[in-house]
Amino acid sequence: MRRRLRALSRELGARDPRRLGEQLALIVDGAYGRAVTLGGAGLERELLEMVTLVVDAAIEPRRA
Repeated sequence: MRRRLRALSRELGARDPRRLGEQLALIVDGAYGRAVTLGGAGLERELLEMVTLVVDAAIEPRRA
């Protein structure tokens, strides 16, 4: 999974694909733990928002 997340991070244009991949893996791991202990209610919305923030902060802005 970590290799795939790093590859996706490169495709997105992350400044540091390794770091972004690790951050995304951490989010995935946390999501599994949260779903197991607290249930999945509302988890998808929160995950999408968090991933969007992390990815937006990690990618180079596209020039027009």
